[in-house]
Amino acid sequence: MNRCTVLFLVALLCFSCKKEKLDLPYEVIQTDTSVDINNLCCTSSDTIYACGGKQGKGVVLKSVDGGRSWNILSNSFNYNLYSIIIFPNGSGYAGADSSHVYTTTDGGLTWSLYFDWTGIPFQYHCPLRNVYFANADTGFFAGGHFFDRGIIYYTTDGGVNWHTQGFEHELRAICQTKEGFISAGYGALLTAFSSTTFSLIDGENDFYTGLTIVNPDKVFACSYNGGLYEMDRKATLIKTHHKPNNVISSREHFLCIDARNENIIACGLSGIVSMSTNAGESFDTGYSLNQNRVNAVKLLNDSIALAAGDAGRFFRIKIK
Repeated sequence: MNRCTVLFLVALLCFSCKKEKLDLPYEVIQTDTSVDINNLCCTSSDTIYACGGKQGKGVVLKSVDGGRSWNILSNSFNYNLYSIIIFPNGSGYAGADSSHVYTTTDGGLTWSLYFDWTGIPFQYHCPLRNVYFANADTGFFAGGHFFDRGIIYYTTDGGVNWHTQGFEHELRAICQTKEGFISAGYGALLTAFSSTTFSLIDGENDFYTGLTIVNPDKVFACSYNGGLYEMDRKATLIKTHHKPNNVISSREHFLCIDARNENIIACGLSGIVSMSTNAGESFDTGYSLNQNRVNAVKLLNDSIALAAGDAGRFFRIKIK
């Protein structure tokens, strides 16, 4: 390889890695905890629950003013927390390391560890990264780690009993369309349309990190490799809106995505943000949030999104 070729490749690499800034108004909220915030659950535009953890110590926080201020509800967990859901009656679930589930009946003030006496096979002990409940009885956790095996951990009787379905793929997300349930992860798309049993389907070979419903017939997925995909309610690809990274592209990594009405927002490593205000017809993508990592994002209303990051940090993002 001659010198000119080397210089050309170096210049091409530098150009491909150039970060475009996204002009995005936002406010940083630093909480009293330094743990990483991994997920969010919004029961209204004002009331938000957050979960996280670090070095085997989990925490649940609550905001009643749209994420402007936070109180620690509980920090007595012996495992990092990765997913959380709280219902209007105060009951709820949190997914933790090693496929552990915590339950609450008082709005997150106190929690109990669910003991699975039938046991989960050791190879499927992993972080439960995402949770979705179709109703009070039927709910699912999707989990996995280190690009390895994944798990669908589910209940059909309101958490009295839980069941395991294991896969050779790490799973990161789960949602519901008119057809049924969709889950996604490392090189995997799964569906369960007529039962609670998931099956692999053909799809783009990417590391999916988030799913969101734009309307009952349209699903958007984001990927760690920088892809943004539009799919129909059966998880069939309609359009690739943001192509995955390649050797001559910028290195963008999405970790989460959310949608509300016409708005869609995806966030990830180094403050990468991609936004659409027209139901995915077009996206603006760039770097913001002082290049902080974002682990979870929720649209609180049509003008504000809340993002959760590492070290107990939140971001209120103005999208309109």
